[in-house]
Amino acid sequence: MVSEVNKLIFNTLITSGGVLLPEVGTIFIERKPATALSKKRISAPRYELSFSSHRSATSIVDSIQQATNISEKEALDIYGRWLDKVSIDGVVTIEGVGVLHNKSFVADSTILSQLNPLNSAVIEVVTKKNRVALYLALLLLIPTIIAGVKYFVLPNDNEQENEIVAEISETEVVPQPEQIVTPIVEEVDIVTEEVELIEPVIEQIIQEPEPEVIDDWRENSDIRHWAVIGSYSTEENVNRAIATLEKQHPYLKFSSFKLGSMYAVSPFGSTDREACEEFVSNYSDDFKQIWIHTPKRYKE
Repeated sequence: MVSEVNKLIFNTLITSGGVLLPEVGTIFIERKPATALSKKRISAPRYELSFSSHRSATSIVDSIQQATNISEKEALDIYGRWLDKVSIDGVVTIEGVGVLHNKSFVADSTILSQLNPLNSAVIEVVTKKNRVALYLALLLLIPTIIAGVKYFVLPNDNEQENEIVAEISETEVVPQPEQIVTPIVEEVDIVTEEVELIEPVIEQIIQEPEPEVIDDWRENSDIRHWAVIGSYSTEENVNRAIATLEKQHPYLKFSSFKLGSMYAVSPFGSTDREACEEFVSNYSDDFKQIWIHTPKRYKE
């Protein structure tokens, strides 16, 4: 019974962002921004668990009632017996979630790894003054280099040609490969032939490519990693949630699978975990509580 309630607390936190434990308080997910540890070290933004005595959230009693289809009184009885077993000398230990002692909560590494699938690295910032000085010197030398190239490389035999080249440089006109041939040839007949040959090439370049067909990830028969955005207690609820999500995100394909006693909703799955991590990174703004689920049989 204890492990089942622990799992329900874990799932409620992941799907709802917070869980209320009656007579104890609320554990909730909080996003921590990037923090400067020193002048050369920065911690990346991450999700953490916090505790509050007054914050509102989904009650674990409601989660027990929905998952088991029992009355509120029976759910309260289960919660009371669970609290008696996990509370020792004022310390509440929730396996897979964390430990609460005197309103101080320490999160378990298991749930933190689910909330931060890409990890939270410390970025080392290294500044080199001599490199900055070199970049500034190169920027100052660029005008001199350009002037030298114009003076020594461009031909000076014919002043009229130099004026034309200078005019082109000032207006920054970049001729197309077909246009370079036209002014050099003086014979009218040859120019006409060149134009006739160039026209069909230009028409082929402007043609728009056919749109790329995106495969349906759900057709993969060997999915080992799922990006999960929520879980529901009944098939009716999960089907209703998928119908709503498909209207909100018509460019994604949603599916569901059994996760313990719940039904999990997934917008993407893959054999490759890196593909799931890339999807989570790309859609973290659309789904705030997205995380990756990998069954034990596929974990290394």
